[in-house]
Order: sequence, then C-alpha cells, then structure tokens
Amino acid sequence: DLRLFSAIAAQLGVVLENARLFEETDRRLAETRLLQEVVQAAASTLDFDEVLARAVETLYKTLSVDYLTFVFPNEQGTELVLHPSWVGYDDSVDIAVSIPMDESVCGRVYQSGEPQIISDVREVAHYFEITPGTRSELAVPVKVSGRVVGVLDAESTRVGNFDEDDRRLFSAVAAQLSVVLENARFFEETRRHLAEAELVQEVMLAAASTLDFDMVLERAVKALNRSLSVD
Repeated sequence: DLRLFSAIAAQLGVVLENARLFEETDRRLAETRLLQEVVQAAASTLDFDEVLARAVETLYKTLSVDYLTFVFPNEQGTELVLHPSWVGYDDSVDIAVSIPMDESVCGRVYQSGEPQIISDVREVAHYFEITPGTRSELAVPVKVSGRVVGVLDAESTRVGNFDEDDRRLFSAVAAQLSVVLENARFFEETRRHLAEAELVQEVMLAAASTLDFDMVLERAVKALNRSLSVD
C-alpha cells in the first residue's frame, strides 16, 4: 500500500509541477502580449490620453483586477484626481473625487516615487477608500525625466491579489507610459521652437523689406497674434 500510494503521489507531483509550469508560461505569454499592445499603442501616436486609455483597458482585460485607473495631481499639486480612462467603477462612484496626498496609497507612491503592494487595505492607516469592498491595492509611479507625474493604480476585492510579478508588469507598463509622455513633451517643445523660429523669421523679413516702422510693427503684431493665439 505504501509503495502504491508513493507511486501515485509521485505522479501527482509531476502533474502539479506541469500545471504550475503551464500556468507560469501562459501568464508570461499574456504579459508579453499585453506589453506588446502597449508598445504598439505608444508607437502609433503621441496622444498620451489615447495610449493611456488603451493600456488601462488592456491591463483590465488581461489581469484579475476590479478597478484600474491613472491618477495625477490637480493644478495646485495638493491632491490627486482620477484620469477619465478609469475602468471598473460603476455610476455610484464619485469619479470627481480628490485623493489626499498623505492619507492615500497613491499619494504616498506619488510622493516617494516607490511602488506599493498592499495585501489588505484594512491593515494600513493611509488607505483612502473610493469603492467599498476593496481589499488589496497595487500602485506604481509613472515618471518623466526622474520626476513622478502620476500613479498607475489597481484595486481588487480579494485579499493578497497582487504579487511581485504584477508589480514588475505594472512598472513595465508605467515605463512605456513615461516614454509616451517624454516623446509628447519633446514633440511639443520642438514644434514650439519651430513656430518661434518662423515667427522671428517673419518679423526679420518684414524689417528687411521696409524702413516704415509702423508697417513692420503691424506685421510683427499680426504674426504674434496668429502664432500665440492671444486676444
């Protein structure tokens, strides 16, 4: 009986190990496909909002999470607000809610620049509740040139839903979002420099074409108005 049970136990061990390897491989493939989709979105446009919406939707479909969003500081930099790309929240949730910096997981991540995995939000004093029933949370910072500009945040109704693999995946997505933001910033900066150069050139041409100060001034004012959209 002992030999028989030992043989069966050995077979069960092989089955369990194969199942674990299969599940791990399947997860890696899903993560690879997810990152590939985010990279493709980042390569297709400089519109950060569009890339963020696609990344959030893909993460939500691929991973076992209940709520997923990107939060960023308000104009005063005193609180965090939800980006419209959120998924999972229902109509009963106040999407315009302001998240405090000191008394929230996202706020702590934004201030420290370090990701956090909270296995049970009921055990931490700085958890800020948006939806009742949330038990675990994962928050990773999104940085541009070393400065935190927002936080990618996921919540689950299950205790201990997030692990180090989830943190690494979210951090990889956050890095791609950082690239999009950086590229958009460079593009906007380059476009502005070009517009400024064209404006200066137009004024210089006006100045070179006539000695009439009033005419040069008029052309300069019109060029400024057109380029800067001022009243």
